Amino acid sequence: MEYHTRVVDQLWNLNPPMLASPECKQTIIGLMRDLKGICKSCVSVEAYQMFFNWIVNAPKQPGKSRIHLFKRIVDACWSDVDIMLPLAKCRAELLDNRGHRITFDKTSANGILLFKESSGIVMNYGVKLLQLIQQTSPGSRLVTGNNETYKRIYKGAAACLQVLEHTLGGEYVNFGVFEIYGDATLDDVLRLAFQLCLSIPIEDLQAYSKSLHPVYSFLDISTKLFMPQLLSLSSDNVAHLINVCMDGLCSYEASTSLSSASALDNFVTHVYSERNSTVTGGTPHPARLFLESNIGCLRRAMIMIFNLLLSGDSNSAWSISRPLLGLILLNQAEFAQLPQTLAVNMSEEKQTKLQHCFVALMNGIDNTLSHQNKDTFTKNVYIFSQEARLSFV
Repeated sequence: MEYHTRVVDQLWNLNPPMLASPECKQTIIGLMRDLKGICKSCVSVEAYQMFFNWIVNAPKQPGKSRIHLFKRIVDACWSDVDIMLPLAKCRAELLDNRGHRITFDKTSANGILLFKESSGIVMNYGVKLLQLIQQTSPGSRLVTGNNETYKRIYKGAAACLQVLEHTLGGEYVNFGVFEIYGDATLDDVLRLAFQLCLSIPIEDLQAYSKSLHPVYSFLDISTKLFMPQLLSLSSDNVAHLINVCMDGLCSYEASTSLSSASALDNFVTHVYSERNSTVTGGTPHPARLFLESNIGCLRRAMIMIFNLLLSGDSNSAWSISRPLLGLILLNQAEFAQLPQTLAVNMSEEKQTKLQHCFVALMNGIDNTLSHQNKDTFTKNVYIFSQEARLSFV
């Protein structure tokens, strides 16, 4: 690492205008790509720890560690996509805990250090991206179908969300400490990430589904771990994110469909379990408030999943069945009417068969979302999708 140490030291001694100069551009890009490749090769705990010790060479003074060079480059070069994308991808690789290679001692604060440094980068870059969005489109969301927007904004937003996805799901940070000690870092970076997700029109998420997959994987991890922060958004914004997941279910990209189904399942499970809860002072739980104001989007999700099952257009009946049970339990009256709605223009014989399929779907199912109940329901869904589809032939 002697060569890379010299390069880092040289860049460290430059002021912001020099870092942003054309003379430094290729050096920075090359360094980021090199570091990403080196980190990617560190598949064992020992190898990763060696690389971590090199890049965080002053853990008790993060601002003087080599890792802090990332933030300085972001501050100086945030508008240069050619630099920012390799930098963000390098940082995402550093945070990727595949194979559980990131293992710190229980007494170590290295996990929090990684998160704080990475959040600083995402906040700095993400805020600039949101400012670009406001300049490009005065409304809260961008105009669709603009290739320049894809290059300047979407790629950067996806990179930010991938960085967050890796660190939030890495299982090396205890996020509870931030609330206990009044540190707003977590809440601030989640709020910004949700704003990035909300700013991208659904039509563009469809058009660039592979490149923008981090949107769906971020929503998956955030609905799993950070529902309070998600429900702190306005009900309309929460409903929009649900619509994003609904649209992702229809994607032909298997990873997008799976992440969307998982995110929707996480969301539905949470709001169902908290639907009758209250918070301090007797105020209704945010989940209950959402159901009172925007239950319609969950009804549409239920109907759409049934349409996917009956048409055979889903990548995985198993994955889309996971949120379906919760959606049924939240919309029992609408579910009871669904066979009649779907059976319009069918012969009487096919109507009877379809009604039987819906009855069999709920055999052995109770009003809980326990793992055992979900597993039984998943088996029923598989049989339902096979038999009910025949009613439409």
